[in-house]
Amino acid sequence: MQSSSFLFRLPKSRVSNLKIGHHSHLLRRLCPRPFHLPFIIKASIANTTMDPSFVKQHFQQHASAYEKDFGATSSRLAAATLARLPLSSYSASSHILDSAAGPGIVAGLLLSPSPADVSVPGLPVSPAPRITAIDVTPAMIGSFMANKATFGWETADAFVQDSQDLSRFEDAEFDAVVMNLGIFALRDSVAGAAEMHRVLKPGGYVAVTTWKVRRIAEVMQGAVDAIRPNSGLRAMEMPAEWATRKTR
Repeated sequence: MQSSSFLFRLPKSRVSNLKIGHHSHLLRRLCPRPFHLPFIIKASIANTTMDPSFVKQHFQQHASAYEKDFGATSSRLAAATLARLPLSSYSASSHILDSAAGPGIVAGLLLSPSPADVSVPGLPVSPAPRITAIDVTPAMIGSFMANKATFGWETADAFVQDSQDLSRFEDAEFDAVVMNLGIFALRDSVAGAAEMHRVLKPGGYVAVTTWKVRRIAEVMQGAVDAIRPNSGLRAMEMPAEWATRKTR
């Protein structure tokens, strides 16, 4: 599966004109004044809609198998994105939001020794920053808390929370917001991005990843349809605009 990621640094100008213009101009709408884009890689921005009840049910059902079946891929993608953050500048006083955290892929990279196939200077971050993790799925937060206990993530905590609704957090609370493979599942990705901007400190970073192409899922779905055409088993579909819209 081919992934996309984007990272942008935002000045603390207020979000404006969110209802104006095409969604591919999201970044310009978020920051109408000039701003610095250190890294943008095939970024797809879409104001599309997914059924929140389906998303929650899907990940609730598959939470226990997520790390086993998908953890390595997700970890490599997250590591490549975290490598673009100013990791050496983070300390015990830093606060990072791990949004749509799942079982703690991002938190694990920030706080624990990396897997053998991941080598990113600055990971894990030491001294450990404070990590706040949220996910809409209770089972995923359960997995996160189990990993916290297993690996000793003393500076991390996690809550069941919709990643589009960050109302529990104050303005300018986080040094960085990371969302690994979650933005396409929000009801309104533009509103979700606006909330990330609101809770970000001046000069902070937002790092987001999404899929560009999901070839493995397509092949596996074709095999299921050929072998058991009436099974009703379907991969979680991603709105097509995420694969067709991009900005640089």
